[in-house]
Amino acid sequence: MGQVTIQWHEVEYPAPEEGEEDYCPAPEEIDRGEEVLDEYIDEGRELWQEVAEYLRDEGAVLASSYPQWCPGTWYHTESEQDYRTGAYTQRSYHIAEGADLTEADLQAIYQRVTS
Repeated sequence: MGQVTIQWHEVEYPAPEEGEEDYCPAPEEIDRGEEVLDEYIDEGRELWQEVAEYLRDEGAVLASSYPQWCPGTWYHTESEQDYRTGAYTQRSYHIAEGADLTEADLQAIYQRVTS
């Protein structure tokens, strides 16, 4: 059985002020974590299918390399706005190096997530 570690980070961007330059969060302002996918695999499913389903379930349906897959592609959610404060939050997901996935698996994940 294979294993994949998906690293994620979440950033909250404050509501933009008129004339304000792009916001760049300090490292301590970035929420980070990881999820290891291995024990979740249902019988009869491939590891890449589990990864694609996890990403889609998390809302990470946008790819960094759209419209074409390339090595190192990462996925992110659409920005969500807190209408009370005007701040936006976005989460990005990266498949960690060393994952038990082939290039064909990574391309299949891309196709499933972005379709």
